[in-house]
Amino acid sequence: MSELPGNEERPPMRRSARAIRATAASLALLTVALAVTEGMTQLVARTTMRLTPHRARLERGALLAKIPPDPSMAGGAAPGTIHRRYVDMAYGARYEIHPYFGHTMFRNFGLANNHGFYTDKRYPYVKGPREYVIGIFGGSVAMQIAGGGATLATRLRPALRERGFDDVTVLPFAAGGWRQPQSFNALVYYLDSIDMAILVDGFNDTVTLSPEQVRAYPARFPMQNIFAPLASDSQSSCATATAGKLAVAHRLMRRVTESLDASPFRNSILAHVAWRGVAAMYGRYVARLRAELEAPTADEWSGMEPNDDTERTIDAYLRLYANVARYGSVIAGADHKPFFHFVQPNQHDRGSKPLSEEERALVTVGWVEPISAAYRKLERISGELRAAGVDSTFLGHVFAATTETVYADSCCHFNTRGIDMLENAIADHVLASRALDGVPRVASGDDEAANAVARNR
Repeated sequence: MSELPGNEERPPMRRSARAIRATAASLALLTVALAVTEGMTQLVARTTMRLTPHRARLERGALLAKIPPDPSMAGGAAPGTIHRRYVDMAYGARYEIHPYFGHTMFRNFGLANNHGFYTDKRYPYVKGPREYVIGIFGGSVAMQIAGGGATLATRLRPALRERGFDDVTVLPFAAGGWRQPQSFNALVYYLDSIDMAILVDGFNDTVTLSPEQVRAYPARFPMQNIFAPLASDSQSSCATATAGKLAVAHRLMRRVTESLDASPFRNSILAHVAWRGVAAMYGRYVARLRAELEAPTADEWSGMEPNDDTERTIDAYLRLYANVARYGSVIAGADHKPFFHFVQPNQHDRGSKPLSEEERALVTVGWVEPISAAYRKLERISGELRAAGVDSTFLGHVFAATTETVYADSCCHFNTRGIDMLENAIADHVLASRALDGVPRVASGDDEAANAVARNR
C-alpha cells in the first residue's frame, strides 16, 4: 500500500537547509537584539556616566597599570619600552631584606645586579681614570631616571669634557618603595663609587603619612607593604598560599582585560559593563587577600613609635626627611662631590599639571587631598633647605605648562616623554648651578705625556 502524498519523508538536504535558515534567522535576531541593547547601553552610559568607548579603554588601561606583571615576563620587554619596564619592575619586583637599606631587589635575579639594583654594572663600581660617575638615589622614579640616564649624561658631557673627563656614567642606587633614611644610608654607603649625587624623592615619603598608617606602622621605617613582610618572623604556609592566590588573581584579571582589549568587542560598552563587574569582584578579592597578608606584620610592628599623636609623628618624619637631605649635602660636600636634591612631581598634587584625558583616568581620587597637602609641606621644606645652603629643587610644577600625557600609571611613574623632561629639568639645574666649574680637572692623555717628558728632563 503506497504512502499518502503528505506523509512522505523530506529529503535530508531539505531538512538541513531549513535548519540552517532557522539558525541564521536566530543569529540575525540575536545580532539585532545585541545591537539595539548596545546602542541603548551606550546612550544611557553617555548621558548618565559620560562613559564612551574611549573612556572605557582608558579605564581598563588604568587597571592594567595597577596589576603587577607576571614574574615570568620579567626582563622580557622590548628595547623601546625601558621606562615602562621599570614601572612594571617597581610593582612586581622580587625584593629581599637588606641590613642597611631595608630592602633591595633580589640580587642577581632578572636585571638586578649583585647588590640588587637594576643595572648591568657590578657593585662596588670601579670607575675609570677619566670617567665621571653620577649616582641617582631614591625610589622607583629615581630608578626610571637612572634606567635611561642617556639624556642626563648627554647634557652634562660637554661641560665635563672641559674638565678632562672622557666618559659620563649614570648609576642607580634606588629601589621601588625607598624613602628616608634608606636613600641617605645608600648615599653614605656608596659615596666612594660616585662623583655626583642626585637624590629624587617625595612621593614615597608622603604617601605613607596618613594617620591610619602611622598609628599602625613606624613612619621612619621602610615602606610597610615591602619591608614588613620581609622582616616578619611570622610567615607561614598560609601566608605563602595567600600570596599564591594573589598572583593567580592578578594573572587572570590581566588576561581577561587584555583579551577584551584585543577582541572585536573592545569598543562595546555592554562588554565593558560586564568587565566592570569582573573588575569589582577582582578588587574585593585582592583587597581581602592583601589584608590577610598585611595584618600580621602591621600588628607586629605596632608600638615601635609613639602613635597617640599622629601629627607629631608625621612632623617628626618630615624633620628626618629634611635633616637627611641636609646631612647628605654636608657629607658629599666634605668629599668635594656635588649633591642635588629634587622633589619629584606627582599627578595627585592638585593644579601641578593640566591633566590629559589619559591622566585623568589614572588619578586615584583618594590621594588628591593628602598628597596635595603633603606636597605643600615638601615645597616649604625644599625652600628651607635652599636657605640653609642645600641645593634642593621642588620640581612639583615642572609640568605646569605640559598638556600631553607624561604619567604612566595611577601611582607616580612616568612614560618615556615624562622621564626625558625630568632628565632635562635636572640637567638644566645642574648646569645652571655652575657646580661643575668646581670639579677638579683630570689630566688628559696629552697632559700625562707632557708631564712625563717634563719629569725626564
